[in-house]
Amino acid sequence: MHVAMAAPIGAFEVHAYAMLSSPTLRDAYRRALELNPLHVESRVNLGRLVHEAGHVHAAESHYRLALATAPANTTGLYNLGVALAAEGRAEEAAARYREVLALNPSHPDARTNLGLLDATRLEREGNDLAARGDLAAAVVRYQQAVALDPARTHSQASL
Repeated sequence: MHVAMAAPIGAFEVHAYAMLSSPTLRDAYRRALELNPLHVESRVNLGRLVHEAGHVHAAESHYRLALATAPANTTGLYNLGVALAAEGRAEEAAARYREVLALNPSHPDARTNLGLLDATRLEREGNDLAARGDLAAAVVRYQQAVALDPARTHSQASL
């Protein structure tokens, strides 16, 4: 799952992405947020850079702050979903992806990530059913998982 970049502020920012290192960009976004703490794109983009640096919990905080100002910001919602998934909070991540899809039904990354989370959940349910001896129900879950994610080899092998 990849993290999305919010819309650029302007030509300078586009050039900055090409020319500056991530730590320098993080500093630039922090300075921008000192000037305007409610600038949603800067908050989302800082969250992305912090996330890419491995600080997922801090990124989550940035996304939530951005969403407090702009609750319908699909990039912030999507990135929050990615952060939640990275923290193992699949149900919360799926809820964020559903919010993105409610606002933008054609958002391909949200749809893909939701499908992957659903496939993982179905595979886990299939494993639980198989462990309890309900093989027919387990096969159905595995088939559903493979339908969502054809690369899911465990489910395929379990059929």
